[in-house]
Amino acid sequence: MEIGVVHWYDGRDGKLFGFINIRGGRKQIFFHRNDGRNYEIVSGDKNILFFQKPLEKEPRQSNHIAFECTPGSQGRPKASPWYFIGDYEKMKKQILDLTGSHTYRVLEQRTFNNGTPHEPETLWEGPDLLELCSIYQRPNDPEKDFLCPVFCLTNFERKIWFERKTDSGVWKCCDDPRPIGP
Repeated sequence: MEIGVVHWYDGRDGKLFGFINIRGGRKQIFFHRNDGRNYEIVSGDKNILFFQKPLEKEPRQSNHIAFECTPGSQGRPKASPWYFIGDYEKMKKQILDLTGSHTYRVLEQRTFNNGTPHEPETLWEGPDLLELCSIYQRPNDPEKDFLCPVFCLTNFERKIWFERKTDSGVWKCCDDPRPIGP
Protein backbone atom coordinates (compact mmCIF):
# COMPACT_ATOMS: atom_id res chain seq x y z
CA MET A 1 0.00 0.00 0.00
CA GLU A 2 1.12 3.51 -0.76
CA ILE A 3 0.29 6.56 1.31
CA GLY A 4 -0.78 9.90 -0.11
CA VAL A 5 -2.66 13.09 0.70
CA VAL A 6 -5.84 14.24 -1.01
CA HIS A 7 -4.89 17.24 -3.19
CA TRP A 8 -8.45 18.00 -4.23
CA TYR A 9 -11.78 16.23 -4.50
CA ASP A 10 -14.98 17.09 -6.42
CA GLY A 11 -17.91 15.71 -4.42
CA ARG A 12 -20.68 16.98 -6.70
CA ASP A 13 -23.23 14.48 -8.05
CA GLY A 14 -21.84 12.78 -11.13
CA LYS A 15 -18.23 13.65 -10.22
CA LEU A 16 -16.97 12.07 -6.96
CA PHE A 17 -13.32 12.01 -8.01
CA GLY A 18 -10.08 13.76 -7.22
CA PHE A 19 -6.31 13.46 -7.06
CA ILE A 20 -3.95 12.24 -4.36
CA ASN A 21 -0.45 13.71 -3.97
CA ILE A 22 2.22 11.06 -3.53
CA ARG A 23 6.00 11.11 -3.14
CA GLY A 24 6.31 14.56 -1.67
CA GLY A 25 3.60 16.06 -3.89
CA ARG A 26 5.63 15.64 -7.09
CA LYS A 27 3.27 13.01 -8.48
CA GLN A 28 -0.52 12.81 -8.44
CA ILE A 29 -2.80 9.82 -8.86
CA PHE A 30 -6.49 9.78 -9.76
CA PHE A 31 -9.04 8.34 -7.31
CA HIS A 32 -12.81 7.85 -7.33
CA ARG A 33 -15.04 7.69 -4.28
CA ASN A 34 -16.55 4.37 -5.46
CA ASP A 35 -13.13 2.73 -5.04
CA GLY A 36 -12.98 3.73 -1.36
CA ARG A 37 -13.31 0.87 1.11
CA ASN A 38 -14.32 0.45 4.71
CA TYR A 39 -14.77 -2.96 6.32
CA GLU A 40 -16.10 -4.52 9.45
CA ILE A 41 -14.02 -7.52 10.50
CA VAL A 42 -15.56 -10.45 12.39
CA SER A 43 -13.79 -13.61 13.57
CA GLY A 44 -15.57 -16.88 12.79
CA ASP A 45 -14.71 -20.43 13.89
CA LYS A 46 -11.88 -20.92 11.38
CA ASN A 47 -12.08 -17.77 9.26
CA ILE A 48 -11.94 -14.04 9.56
CA LEU A 49 -14.82 -12.43 7.67
CA PHE A 50 -14.82 -9.04 5.94
CA PHE A 51 -18.12 -7.18 5.57
CA GLN A 52 -17.94 -4.16 3.32
CA LYS A 53 -19.51 -1.04 4.78
CA PRO A 54 -20.32 2.22 3.03
CA LEU A 55 -17.81 5.02 3.53
CA GLU A 56 -18.92 7.13 6.45
CA LYS A 57 -17.38 10.38 5.23
CA GLU A 58 -16.37 12.16 2.06
CA PRO A 59 -12.69 12.61 1.25
CA ARG A 60 -11.41 16.14 1.85
CA GLN A 61 -8.29 18.04 0.94
CA SER A 62 -5.36 16.99 3.18
CA ASN A 63 -6.90 13.62 4.23
CA HIS A 64 -4.25 10.91 4.36
CA ILE A 65 -5.12 7.93 2.16
CA ALA A 66 -3.66 4.40 1.92
CA PHE A 67 -4.12 2.95 -1.54
CA GLU A 68 -3.13 0.34 -4.06
CA CYS A 69 -1.95 1.71 -7.42
CA THR A 70 -3.76 -0.13 -10.24
CA PRO A 71 -4.27 0.51 -13.97
CA GLY A 72 -7.30 2.68 -14.66
CA SER A 73 -9.76 2.34 -17.53
CA GLN A 74 -7.61 4.53 -19.81
CA GLY A 75 -4.34 2.85 -18.86
CA ARG A 76 -3.33 5.61 -16.43
CA PRO A 77 -2.73 4.61 -12.81
CA LYS A 78 -5.48 5.09 -10.26
CA ALA A 79 -5.89 4.50 -6.54
CA SER A 80 -8.05 1.39 -6.17
CA PRO A 81 -8.87 0.29 -3.57
CA TRP A 82 -8.21 3.17 -1.21
CA TYR A 83 -8.82 3.66 2.51
CA PHE A 84 -8.74 6.58 4.90
CA ILE A 85 -5.46 6.01 6.72
CA GLY A 86 -7.16 5.70 10.13
CA ASP A 87 -9.51 2.99 8.83
CA TYR A 88 -6.61 1.15 7.18
CA GLU A 89 -4.50 1.18 10.36
CA LYS A 90 -7.52 0.01 12.38
CA MET A 91 -8.07 -2.93 9.97
CA LYS A 92 -4.38 -3.90 10.14
CA LYS A 93 -4.53 -3.88 13.95
CA GLN A 94 -7.75 -5.93 14.07
CA ILE A 95 -6.35 -8.56 11.72
CA LEU A 96 -3.08 -8.72 13.65
CA ASP A 97 -5.03 -9.10 16.91
CA LEU A 98 -7.07 -11.94 15.39
CA THR A 99 -4.23 -13.77 13.64
CA GLY A 100 -1.22 -12.98 15.81
CA SER A 101 2.08 -11.69 14.51
CA HIS A 102 2.87 -14.56 12.17
CA THR A 103 4.65 -14.64 8.86
CA TYR A 104 2.76 -16.47 6.13
CA ARG A 105 3.61 -17.58 2.63
CA VAL A 106 1.65 -18.87 -0.34
CA LEU A 107 3.26 -21.63 -2.40
CA GLU A 108 2.43 -22.85 -5.88
CA GLN A 109 3.53 -26.10 -7.52
CA ARG A 110 2.86 -26.96 -11.16
CA THR A 111 2.89 -30.30 -12.94
CA PHE A 112 2.76 -30.65 -16.74
CA ASN A 113 1.76 -33.75 -18.71
CA ASN A 114 1.52 -35.89 -15.55
CA GLY A 115 5.29 -35.56 -15.15
CA THR A 116 7.44 -34.70 -12.17
CA PRO A 117 6.09 -31.73 -10.21
CA HIS A 118 8.16 -28.56 -10.56
CA GLU A 119 9.79 -27.08 -7.50
CA PRO A 120 7.31 -25.03 -5.46
CA GLU A 121 7.41 -21.25 -6.03
CA THR A 122 6.58 -18.65 -3.42
CA LEU A 123 3.78 -16.41 -4.71
CA TRP A 124 3.70 -14.21 -1.60
CA GLU A 125 5.37 -14.02 1.79
CA GLY A 126 4.99 -11.65 4.71
CA PRO A 127 3.22 -10.75 7.94
CA ASP A 128 0.74 -8.24 6.44
CA LEU A 129 -2.49 -10.10 5.58
CA LEU A 130 -4.02 -6.89 4.21
CA GLU A 131 -1.24 -6.83 1.63
CA LEU A 132 -1.95 -10.48 0.79
CA CYS A 133 -5.67 -9.68 0.44
CA SER A 134 -5.02 -6.66 -1.76
CA ILE A 135 -3.11 -8.92 -4.16
CA TYR A 136 -5.23 -12.08 -3.81
CA GLN A 137 -8.65 -11.22 -2.35
CA ARG A 138 -10.53 -14.27 -1.13
CA PRO A 139 -13.98 -14.21 -2.76
CA ASN A 140 -17.08 -15.85 -1.28
CA ASP A 141 -17.17 -18.19 -4.30
CA PRO A 142 -14.19 -20.61 -4.08
CA GLU A 143 -14.34 -21.24 -7.84
CA LYS A 144 -13.42 -17.58 -8.45
CA ASP A 145 -10.43 -17.71 -6.09
CA PHE A 146 -7.05 -17.41 -7.84
CA LEU A 147 -5.56 -19.27 -4.87
CA CYS A 148 -7.92 -22.25 -5.00
CA PRO A 149 -6.05 -25.30 -3.61
CA VAL A 150 -6.03 -27.39 -6.82
CA PHE A 151 -6.64 -26.50 -10.44
CA CYS A 152 -6.48 -29.20 -13.13
CA LEU A 153 -6.69 -29.35 -16.89
CA THR A 154 -5.96 -32.35 -19.13
CA ASN A 155 -2.17 -31.90 -19.10
CA PHE A 156 -1.71 -29.44 -16.26
CA GLU A 157 -2.13 -29.40 -12.48
CA ARG A 158 -1.57 -26.45 -10.15
CA LYS A 159 -1.51 -26.82 -6.36
CA ILE A 160 -1.61 -23.91 -3.92
CA TRP A 161 -1.04 -24.10 -0.17
CA PHE A 162 -0.43 -21.77 2.75
CA GLU A 163 2.27 -22.04 5.37
CA ARG A 164 2.93 -20.19 8.61
CA LYS A 165 6.36 -19.76 10.17
CA THR A 166 6.52 -21.16 13.69
CA ASP A 167 8.35 -19.49 16.57
CA SER A 168 11.26 -21.87 15.90
CA GLY A 169 11.48 -20.68 12.26
CA VAL A 170 10.01 -23.82 10.67
CA TRP A 171 7.32 -23.50 7.97
CA LYS A 172 4.14 -25.50 8.69
CA CYS A 173 1.06 -25.91 6.48
CA CYS A 174 -1.92 -23.92 7.72
CA ASP A 175 -5.47 -23.01 6.72
CA ASP A 176 -5.99 -20.10 4.36
CA PRO A 177 -5.49 -17.03 6.63
CA ARG A 178 -7.19 -14.58 4.26
CA PRO A 179 -10.46 -13.07 5.41
CA ILE A 180 -13.42 -14.02 3.25
CA GLY A 181 -14.19 -10.97 1.13
CA PRO A 182 -17.39 -9.00 0.91
